[in-house]
Amino acid sequence: MLTTDTVPKEISFELELSGGTVTIGAMAKGSGMIHPNMATMLGYLTTDAVIAQADLQDMLTRAVDKSYNMLTVDGDTSTNDSFVVMANGKSGVEVKSYEAIEYVNMEMAKKIAADGEGASHLVVVEAQNLPTEHDARLVARAVAGSNLFKCAIFGKDANWGRVISAAG
Repeated sequence: MLTTDTVPKEISFELELSGGTVTIGAMAKGSGMIHPNMATMLGYLTTDAVIAQADLQDMLTRAVDKSYNMLTVDGDTSTNDSFVVMANGKSGVEVKSYEAIEYVNMEMAKKIAADGEGASHLVVVEAQNLPTEHDARLVARAVAGSNLFKCAIFGKDANWGRVISAAG
């Protein structure tokens, strides 16, 4: 599944849980017009785990908020985005925790960013020790979306003033 992508973006693994083994797999496409709230990416996640529909929706929402909805490459968005998750329950193993779904989505978001049109660096911005998660998300998005910060990264110039300026 490629449009302007230069590499396929896929991940799969088996997860050993106390009740047995579940398989999780995902694939996505996207390399341009990538900015928070998904932009022009398409993603699909499948698992054979037993997960109630309401729990799966909650897990997906939380995982996408921390991954694709924090992803930026070029600051542009479009109306063509979608993420689908399917759990068929064939393993018979019930899953209540969302960490595996979060992990898969974070890894897929990194693959999209690394393959961004014109991208030469992959940077993960973490904002810590802020009063709320909302504040941390605002700071991380401001830094990651700053053109001056992107120029500093591209030029291999560790200009912390640009980070501070964007965070402010």
